[in-house]
Amino acid sequence: SMFDFVVDVLNACGVNTNEIIDFLLQEIYGIESSIQNGREAFLNDVRNGSLEVNAQNEFLQTLEEDKLRIFTMAEGRVRGALFHGTRFVNQLRAQHNLGILETYILGQASLCGALTIPMMKDMEHTSIKFEGNGPAQGYSVEASSTGFVRSYLFNEHIQLDKPLESWDLKPFLGEGTITFSRIHKDDKYPQSSTVEVNSGNIATDFATYFAQSEQINTAFNSSIQFDKQGRVIGAGA
Repeated sequence: SMFDFVVDVLNACGVNTNEIIDFLLQEIYGIESSIQNGREAFLNDVRNGSLEVNAQNEFLQTLEEDKLRIFTMAEGRVRGALFHGTRFVNQLRAQHNLGILETYILGQASLCGALTIPMMKDMEHTSIKFEGNGPAQGYSVEASSTGFVRSYLFNEHIQLDKPLESWDLKPFLGEGTITFSRIHKDDKYPQSSTVEVNSGNIATDFATYFAQSEQINTAFNSSIQFDKQGRVIGAGA
C-alpha cells in the first residue's frame, strides 16, 4: 500500500516512523498511543474505528462529572438551574457520530431540554420538537423528571458549501415551529402546544415558547466550547 511504501522510504532514510505516527495519533485523535503491537494491528485499528472509540473513552475520563444545580432567589419568587454538561454533550456526539456543527446544534437543544427538568411536576415526560425549513430540518429532545434526556437531529449530516464563518445557526435552522408535548403519569394523552419561531437561536426559541404558550417569563442560555481538535471541552446551560 501507499502507507507501507512511504514508511519504508522513511525508514530507509533513518527516520523513526513510530515517533511520527505517535505524534499524528496525538494530534488527530487526541490520545497517547503507539504501534508497538505492529503495523498491521495499527492499520486494523484505523480501519475498524477503534482508535476513535479509545480516544473518546480516554477523553471522557478526563472530564468533570455532569451536575444539575437548582437555586432560588428573591425569597423564592425566582427559580433557576445551572447544568454542567460537558460529558453529556460528548456522549450524545459519540452516540450519533456527529460533526462539529451537528454537535453544536443538538448539544444546545439537549442542554436547554435538560433545563426544563426542574420545571416538571411529579412524574412527567416532555417531548420537544423543532421543525424548520433549514438544512438541519429540526431536532427532537425528550426529557423526564427522573433526569433522563435523549435527543436526535432530523439531519445528522448537514452539507456545508463553505467553512463556517460564525456560530449563527439561523442559516441551518431556518424558520419553523417548536412543539412541547407533556404527559404526567396519570394522563392518558399528552398535552401539546406549538409556537412559531424564527430567531435561529435555540435558547431564545425555548424562552419564546414559554412566553407565548404558557405565559411564563423565562431565560435560557447555553454554550459549547471546542478545542483545536474539535472536541467538546466545555458545555453548559
